Amino acid sequence: MGVLKLQTCLSSTIARRRILLRPAEPSPQDLMGNCQGVYIGRTKTLNVPFYWDWRSLANPHICAIGMTGSGKSFFIKTFITRAFSQWKTSALILDWSGEYSPWVLNFGGKVATFSKNGGFNLLDCSHATASERKSRKPHAGAAPEVHVSRILNALSLVSGAPNPHSLRLAKEALESAYKRKKISLHRPAKSGKNMPTLADALKILKNKAKKSRNIHAEEAWLALEPFCTPYFSKGPLRIGSMLGSGLVSINLSGLETDAHRSLAALVLMQFIKERMREEGQSEGAGMRQIIVVDEAWKIMQDERSDIVQILREGRKYSFSLITASQTPADISPAILSNSATLAIFRTIFADFRQQLSKSLNCPESITIQMEKFAVGQALFRIALRRPGAYDGPFIISRIDGEVPSKPWSLEAGKMNIKIGRDELKKRLWRLGCTSSQISQVAHLFEKNDCSLKAAELAIQLCAFGLSRSSTLSLLRSINVPDAAILEIFSQMHARTLGVSAGSLSDLVVYDE
Repeated sequence: MGVLKLQTCLSSTIARRRILLRPAEPSPQDLMGNCQGVYIGRTKTLNVPFYWDWRSLANPHICAIGMTGSGKSFFIKTFITRAFSQWKTSALILDWSGEYSPWVLNFGGKVATFSKNGGFNLLDCSHATASERKSRKPHAGAAPEVHVSRILNALSLVSGAPNPHSLRLAKEALESAYKRKKISLHRPAKSGKNMPTLADALKILKNKAKKSRNIHAEEAWLALEPFCTPYFSKGPLRIGSMLGSGLVSINLSGLETDAHRSLAALVLMQFIKERMREEGQSEGAGMRQIIVVDEAWKIMQDERSDIVQILREGRKYSFSLITASQTPADISPAILSNSATLAIFRTIFADFRQQLSKSLNCPESITIQMEKFAVGQALFRIALRRPGAYDGPFIISRIDGEVPSKPWSLEAGKMNIKIGRDELKKRLWRLGCTSSQISQVAHLFEKNDCSLKAAELAIQLCAFGLSRSSTLSLLRSINVPDAAILEIFSQMHARTLGVSAGSLSDLVVYDE
């Protein structure tokens, strides 16, 4: 049997012993501030709420990295909707795949779409709104010679820098297109129908190539020709009406190729940069505008892109830039190093994790966890304006996001029946469905863009063990017509028998 001995120990000795270790996360004061920022979620270690506040950070820029399905885009959607609701901060999204457009519409925003009917005239120097053209504001136009340089710079980023001689001939052709419309190259041009198009410049190059058999003119013509489409010749899109207008998504998914999307995004970013500068600095304006660039790796890798310029200057103009990609290799080091907020979601490749670990000075114990992050779990690193006691990375257990209030739609025959999410969940609960089963039904709706065929719902409910009378009662309670119900049960009965629904001669549906 052991003997417990008392030992004399000086208080100075106890003071030197590290009985309690500080957890790897910032102090509650640094995380919460005055709780006036955008709420993100709670920390994993101490469950402290994290409020993102641009006033306490070195700059308002955010870079998010994570594999598909890790919760990266959901974080961005949540952030911009809360920033708009809380601070009235507008957001302009360059929507590469059309992912953000339904979300923006659900929250009352606007979507501008490129289509075969047009997007914008690539040679339009202004993109001014009608009111700006009438008032003749200074930012209602740009000199054509400046705009030509913008176009050639964007084209070189998208398709590579052409031969210097070809570049010179392309520049001359673009400038000649303005001159033939009697537009001065050196004065800001008014936006209007008289603006030349890329087709006008191509005609000049084509004639030069034919007459002089100049191989450089032909090379310049071939470099510009892929972009001579209705997307860049005409259209209603005007960047002047999109900035400062709440939540706006520019849907680029309708463009034919990735090169077309990259060119559109680069030209739009050039206009955004110029508008940002011309509107000037405004003391106490808060965070006026957020620009979101998601998965646009081709225009985020090159430091010559205007994305980098907006990043470096945005803070003084109250502009915030949010960039996002699946891997850090897709993002320029200038973006990674100049974003005060880094959000790293699940990343499975060891090389990417090591790269992030070195740049974040992240302990290996935390780096290993990145591979096992759940959806919505993320590693954050923030650069505070006044460095706190701990400035290393910390983990947020889950992004507490905003879910749009779009109702679910049930397809029954030729009808689309709208039903509230909570209402359908309550009805399923009353029928005896478990929380897990209700979540499965919700997942079916969400993966089909909030729409589901009534037959699929009925089949799923029967798979849960619900009686056919309960399923029948539910369908009738949400106003599915009897004819559609008969068709649904015909499909279910045919599936049970292993035959086609058309081979059934008679089916009677009744309440048990």
